Amino acid sequence: MKRFFLAILLAVSAVGSCKAQEMTGDKAEEVKKEIIKVEVAKATALRSTSSDKPYIVDFVKRVFDDDIVHMVPSGQLQTKTEILADWTSKERTVLYNNHYDFNVRVYGNGDAAVVTYLGWNFLDENGFKGGQSMTTDVLCRQSGEWHIVTHWVTNILAQSQL
Repeated sequence: MKRFFLAILLAVSAVGSCKAQEMTGDKAEEVKKEIIKVEVAKATALRSTSSDKPYIVDFVKRVFDDDIVHMVPSGQLQTKTEILADWTSKERTVLYNNHYDFNVRVYGNGDAAVVTYLGWNFLDENGFKGGQSMTTDVLCRQSGEWHIVTHWVTNILAQSQL
């Protein structure tokens, strides 16, 4: 339970450190499009896990912040090193994913964003797992590049409920 509250605190702090005042207008709409491109690239990279060259490893190295708060549906917090180890081991393969219903909020001068979305994900991870989930990502622009500083996934409908 303490981990849960710590992760929430860190997520809110990440946005707070980027001047958390929601932005509107044309610039905010441009930033929202940039964020959607990052999220679509992540989904595409996830689908590459069954290939000989999984692009998810490169994506994580480039886009996930070194101090990312990464919470998986089981409630486990992972470091960037642990995330990379999971994907390079090839013990986890994404069989199918579909991310949709993106809701992006832009903050500060367009240097921070929070995106939520729904998704269907089916994995081969030492046995089949799948279901519907809701994800929250917090992104900050650092040196002109977007970095995911928080990635939080919550199961909505697990395989056993399908």
